[in-house]
Amino acid sequence: GDGGVARMDGRMQQMSGQGGDNEKQREQQEAMEEQRKMILQQVMTQEARERVSRIALVKADKARKVEDMVLRMAQTGRLGAPMSEDGILKLLNQISEKLEKKTQIKFHRRGGFSDEEEDDDDDDDDDDDDDSDSDF
Repeated sequence: GDGGVARMDGRMQQMSGQGGDNEKQREQQEAMEEQRKMILQQVMTQEARERVSRIALVKADKARKVEDMVLRMAQTGRLGAPMSEDGILKLLNQISEKLEKKTQIKFHRRGGFSDEEEDDDDDDDDDDDDDSDSDF
């Protein structure tokens, strides 16, 4: 009966070993987040950081995008000075415009689908009308 117990122990160790990998990943992610925060603190003014944290309360994904943009600008040397609140607002406008364009396109597509079905009928009728018009 003792052999069975040993086997169980082995399995438990394997499982906890896999858990360790997940923990390592989580630790790495946390370390990356810490690093990210430190860099953002260096490349953004106090006001800019406060603005982003207020945005994060409402729209976390939007705040994240802004942070990503600031980080990219910092990494590519496009930030001469720390990003100001004004700069953050400009980035936000860029993001909003992009999102609006995307949603507009989506609306057109959606409208297009329902219209196409109706349009097909209309087009056929229109063609007939056009023919009769050209007869005049």
